[in-house]
Amino acid sequence: MRVSLFLDGANFFYMQRDCLRWWTDPKKILDFVRTKGELVDAFYYMGVDAPPEARQEAYLKALPTMGYTLVTKTL
Repeated sequence: MRVSLFLDGANFFYMQRDCLRWWTDPKKILDFVRTKGELVDAFYYMGVDAPPEARQEAYLKALPTMGYTLVTKTL
């Protein structure tokens, strides 16, 4: 089975912080999805500050190395 993953960065962040009260690893999500089928796409959508804070910039640089295609929009 072919699988595509689409993550909304803002909802993902606030779901972790406000609802779950624990943090998930985006790399582990990709690894889990790969167990369900052939991962053909993994998109991460995120609004970014202009210019991005150092911490946010490090996260943005890490996502493509994990396997995500990063789609950003300046806030």
